[in-house]
Amino acid sequence: MLLLYAGWLELPVGEGAAEWIDADNIAEVVVALLADGGHSAEVIELSGPRAVPVREAVALIAAETGRSIEYIPSTDEAYRDRLRADGVDEGTIEQQSSGISAVRLGSETVPTDGVRQVVGREPGSFEQYVRCPSGAWR
Repeated sequence: MLLLYAGWLELPVGEGAAEWIDADNIAEVVVALLADGGHSAEVIELSGPRAVPVREAVALIAAETGRSIEYIPSTDEAYRDRLRADGVDEGTIEQQSSGISAVRLGSETVPTDGVRQVVGREPGSFEQYVRCPSGAWR
């Protein structure tokens, strides 16, 4: 859960990065796997082509949308407190905190070749995703 408010994004990831992947790339891999059927019982890890720091991702989104958006690093406890103040239940808070800790700890920074392995091309970049006319930023 992103704490995106008017003009700022607060997350407890410090200067963390992740190899963000476009959901369209995920869908393309799923369709290919379902059509092929030859990858049963395989684990195929999917990622974008490079790790993008959260601060850079926010700056890219701000530039593309023409909005002023600031990334504010937070502590885990402050993040949890803000979620509580927003009425989020404890189970969801724990799930969200655990999920984003990988970004903070740097365990989401090694790109995989899953997209190329399945569909034969590199995944789209985060920059391409942000520029997509139908993107979530519009």
